[in-house]
Amino acid sequence: MFQCGSKNEVTDILQQMMDREVIIPNDLMPKIYNHTQPDSTLLQSSVKMIVYLDKQGCQGCKLLDLLSFNSFINELQIFKKVGIVVLLHPSQFDATDYFLGQIRYNHTVFYDLDGSFERLNPHLPKNERFHTFLLDENNRIILIGNPIGNPKLKKLYLAVLNKHLP
Repeated sequence: MFQCGSKNEVTDILQQMMDREVIIPNDLMPKIYNHTQPDSTLLQSSVKMIVYLDKQGCQGCKLLDLLSFNSFINELQIFKKVGIVVLLHPSQFDATDYFLGQIRYNHTVFYDLDGSFERLNPHLPKNERFHTFLLDENNRIILIGNPIGNPKLKKLYLAVLNKHLP
């Protein structure tokens, strides 16, 4: 996992990211591991929460962390217009696909097999701490950070969603 050197560095990264447009690739492969159709409409939601897992670092650790998002995703179901976009750019597609199938991960994931998300969004930092964010209706970043394990950030996500999705 990448570390930030100081509070000022984190503040600088957050300021650079805020209100920046994020481009969602057209060639993502949606998949779900139960017997329903993947929900491709999540990409057209007026407000989107992006959870991006790149191919750097321990893939197994990242997938286990993804499991902790399940309860938060379920909690966000009250907001009908928010799309939770779990975007995966795995180093080993087959192993990732097998793992998610074995645990029967029950939310749509989007595979970015060729790394187009990073290419289209070179302004996103490499630091994984900044790979979870909320986008407004114009795909501009309005909130950054992983709310799992951070009650204050989780509360902030819910407040921002209440404001943007009446």
